Amino acid sequence: MFLTGIFSRRDGVLYGQLQTMREKADYQNVFTLEEEEGRRLIETAEELRKRICTYVSNKIGK
Repeated sequence: MFLTGIFSRRDGVLYGQLQTMREKADYQNVFTLEEEEGRRLIETAEELRKRICTYVSNKIGK
């Protein structure tokens, strides 16, 4: 969906970053993240989630 232009390149980069962080948190013994960075990521991830929900709703006609 990111390569098709449905979502921005910035969205794709964010998604990739979040995926990488998730994998590190799952498989490494220690994973640290500064509180401010965590808050920023949560905020931008929420914005992406809303765009994805809007896209899906429009696609299925709800």
